[in-house]
Amino acid sequence: MKIKEKIRIIVKQYLGINDAGLDEDNLQNYGLDSLLFVKIIVDIELAFNIEFPDDKLILSEANTIAKIYDIVKPLVG
Repeated sequence: MKIKEKIRIIVKQYLGINDAGLDEDNLQNYGLDSLLFVKIIVDIELAFNIEFPDDKLILSEANTIAKIYDIVKPLVG
């Protein structure tokens, strides 16, 4: 499974949305708050066996699927 698709599945699970295909959409518009953000990041870290950099653990740094992907991709290799 592709990295971005796996991220979409995790995000959709937590936000209860059917279509997270719009990678540039601000996920806060779908109900993303700081608690859900932490849960999503933890699941992504577990799914890819990575650790998010501390400077990216800010909601504004990872509030779209595209931004999350840009963080995860170099860490996965």
